[in-house]
Amino acid sequence: MNTINSHIQLPQFLMKGFCIPEEKGKCCYVWEIDTNEISKKSIKKIGAEVGYFLNETETYLNQQTESPMGQLVTNINKSIKIKGSYHFSDKDTKIIHCFCIHSIARGKMALEIFEKNLVNSVYATLMHRNNPEFLRSFLVQSSVEYIANENTYSAFRPSLMLNQTNLRFVNSSSGIFSMKNQGHEFLVIPISRDIAITLSNGTLINWTVELDEDVDKINFHAMRCELFYNHGGRFIISDNEENLLKMQHYFNQEHEAIKSIIEQYCQ
Repeated sequence: MNTINSHIQLPQFLMKGFCIPEEKGKCCYVWEIDTNEISKKSIKKIGAEVGYFLNETETYLNQQTESPMGQLVTNINKSIKIKGSYHFSDKDTKIIHCFCIHSIARGKMALEIFEKNLVNSVYATLMHRNNPEFLRSFLVQSSVEYIANENTYSAFRPSLMLNQTNLRFVNSSSGIFSMKNQGHEFLVIPISRDIAITLSNGTLINWTVELDEDVDKINFHAMRCELFYNHGGRFIISDNEENLLKMQHYFNQEHEAIKSIIEQYCQ
């Protein structure tokens, strides 16, 4: 029997950077998009389900991506605090690429896609019926190998986005989203309310965000990413409830328009 409390997509170590300061890394505010509710919740319970992955897969994910990425995040935070900057090594870049691959592979949408591709497999179908944890774990590792073989992120180089406003970055159940700036398309991985890693296949140096409206735009992209994914368990987290109330208000006001745009995009 699997007894590990699996965080389905966003690892717990990344949630700590968005915790309420007074809670000392234990709780944050969460907007659960599917129920449209905002509450304060322990990071141990956000986006988690006991036994979702096999124990062996939890070990695999921890060793392959969560521990190395967690240490990298610690190193970045320390360097920013002391020097105000961080230089990414080739080893760091590989760790970030691996994290991106695993983030996509362990997401519910990716699992659904791979499951559909295996629907004609009697073995996979039987395993899904009798042992869904096995199929999820099998798909995570299979999709990681597939994406890695495709060299999906080989041309992407990391840089940092530093938030110097009074507003705060949010994070989402996906843990990664895409956006554009000055003609560049890049991936954003928020690691705290003030820092995000960006990945671009163009020339993109470390940059600071100095306007509140730019933070709002970046947070909107995180929300948009979640809305495009038609799966359960979607959420946005923040250390500030006002951040989430603002996003929720926009969502409630523009829900039908957003839904229409998404439906057209997905056709």
